[in-house]
Amino acid sequence: MIQSKHTHISSADLQLLEVLAQESNKVVCAFSLEGELLFTSTNYREIVLKYNIDSFFQNLYLKDYLSLENAVLSLSRERKTNRVFNATLKANSEELKFEGKFFLNEKSSFVYCTFSLIKNYLHEELVQKKIIENTSDVVAYYNKNEELVYISPSILQLTGYTSKEMMEMQQLTLSHPDDKERIEELLKRDIADNLPQNRFTYRIRHKNGTYLWVEVVSRRNYDKNGKLIEAILNFRSIQGQVEAEQKLQDVEQLYESIVNQAPFGVVIHDKERVLFANNAAADIVKASSGSELVGVEINKVIHPRYKELVEQRMKVLETEEILPLREEKFICLDGSVIDVEVMGGVVKYKNKDCVQTIFRDISQRKQVESLLSEQQAKNAKINHELDKFLYSTAHDLRSPIASALGLINLCEQDDNQQNVKSYFSLLKLSIQKLDNFIRDISDLSRNAKSELILEDIDPDEVTQRSAEMIRILQYERKISVDIHWNKKYTLRTDKERLQIILNNLFSNILRFYNPSNDVLRVKVKGEVDIDSCIFSVEDNGIGIPQEHIGKIFNMFYRGHDTQAGSGLGLYIVKETVEKLGGSIKVESDTRKGTCFAIVLPNYSAE
Repeated sequence: MIQSKHTHISSADLQLLEVLAQESNKVVCAFSLEGELLFTSTNYREIVLKYNIDSFFQNLYLKDYLSLENAVLSLSRERKTNRVFNATLKANSEELKFEGKFFLNEKSSFVYCTFSLIKNYLHEELVQKKIIENTSDVVAYYNKNEELVYISPSILQLTGYTSKEMMEMQQLTLSHPDDKERIEELLKRDIADNLPQNRFTYRIRHKNGTYLWVEVVSRRNYDKNGKLIEAILNFRSIQGQVEAEQKLQDVEQLYESIVNQAPFGVVIHDKERVLFANNAAADIVKASSGSELVGVEINKVIHPRYKELVEQRMKVLETEEILPLREEKFICLDGSVIDVEVMGGVVKYKNKDCVQTIFRDISQRKQVESLLSEQQAKNAKINHELDKFLYSTAHDLRSPIASALGLINLCEQDDNQQNVKSYFSLLKLSIQKLDNFIRDISDLSRNAKSELILEDIDPDEVTQRSAEMIRILQYERKISVDIHWNKKYTLRTDKERLQIILNNLFSNILRFYNPSNDVLRVKVKGEVDIDSCIFSVEDNGIGIPQEHIGKIFNMFYRGHDTQAGSGLGLYIVKETVEKLGGSIKVESDTRKGTCFAIVLPNYSAE
């Protein structure tokens, strides 16, 4: 702040003038009525740029007043309260224009003025030109006739040609022959569509004969009638970027070449689709090639049960963690489902963060594991049944032998022939029981070990043989056997095993007949189709209580303790049916009897 020796301005007025300067963003000065400078606001340096205050006022020319001093004296003399003025400051090649206003403060006996810098457009253009000429980008200016009227000096750095040389060349002279047609089409389209801006890349020839890539931003200004006013093109070298992208492509091609030789599947994908897949991946998911998988949605490959895995892979993009090895299922392109082992992590592909998934088909391994598991279950069952078999067999073999030995002992001690005859009768029953048990064991062993012997048979003949057996064994009771077979096709199966099934079912009927019925009725109904044999064996015996239904096929299970038997009959039936590849079901009512329904395959179709 400049203040003279005079004290025409109070401290309160000085403070007010300073506030006025800050609020209006203008220079505020105060003069005595004689034209002497008393005060200048502190922001004058921001407004008058590089000039100090003394040289500023000395070189400032006021239109109509020549100087500030004359303007102040005129205002004092005419006693006008305010007056607008325009001023010019000339220094070297620059010319700055100001506008301002004088105010007369009659009470304080001083004059103050405010003034501000008027924009100098010529100066602004010069600044812009300096900026353009000092940037590495090339700026080219075309007039409304598409004639090049200006190109920045940086063209020398880009092409090796000076601005003057470029001004004498035709448009697109330096463009690569392969790019000319494309660029011409783009420019024609821009002109036809009156597009204000376009961005494109092409190769430009350097003076030394090499080509480099440039990016061009074209801006076109049109009048209200759509006619071109001017066009400004900005050229920037992107050779480094193109070379970097080419190196990246080379690395990716090398990566793809190496990965395509890998024995395991490799897939790179983003959040939605497959971006790359190697040959092994194509083989695993039944694709003709890796390229066939590119673009396939990830959700179409992942089994629905494992959809959450995709979400976990996407989270890897944020954490950059590696997905641990895990098992899941894939859906192949042919719709089949396979078991795979999968792991993954983040990779950079096509300049974006993606997930790389590595996997291999483990379907065969899973099948082997499943077979081993089934075999272990079978072995456990066999071991359990073997333990039970050995225990029960020892008991059931010893029981009739012990009875026989006891009866023999009685025969030796009793001379009564009638009693001895009775003892022999009981002895015969014990030996028959032992024989039946041995026969059951023999049937069980033969069914388990021997292979199927398939032949064409007559199911009616086999059934009649089993019916004849129970007629002989139960000669003292009336028996009615009704057999009906609908033989649409020839039955091909294992005859001996079918006989075992029917013999045991008929034998079971004899054991569990109902004494209250006058006639033991047995009904066999069957049908032979091209691929199956379905038949049922129904009786009017005492039936099976519901609480025992689920146990009757267990080894050595006896539903009725009062009935004789080894407890192996129905177990043998079930095992034999399953050996033939069939199934058996039972329905029973303690008031009506029991019905066994059996389904066997007809091997004639093979």
